[in-house]
Amino acid sequence: MVFDHWLSKWNKFAPLSLHPDVKRFAEECLAVSRYQLRSQVVRFGPATFIGFVGRCSFRALNRDPYWLRLLHTLAAYSFYCGTGHKTTMGLGQTKVISPKS
Repeated sequence: MVFDHWLSKWNKFAPLSLHPDVKRFAEECLAVSRYQLRSQVVRFGPATFIGFVGRCSFRALNRDPYWLRLLHTLAAYSFYCGTGHKTTMGLGQTKVISPKS
């Protein structure tokens, strides 16, 4: 779901669209390998949002260099487009962390 979100944002705003099969490759060839997440409540005035914070690692089941480069591009773009809802309000902040972090 996160790669689909990043892909749709990329294709909406970038001058060069990425092929929609990037989504299919992510669905079929990526697996969550490790995660450490916890729910988080955020209040904006009368509104309350429940989301999560933490880390999530993905593992490529298919090491095709072309598709992996596209996924890495989208992951790097996630810092700018955010993940999920209410990103313009500061929610959904996302960044790539190197494996050594």
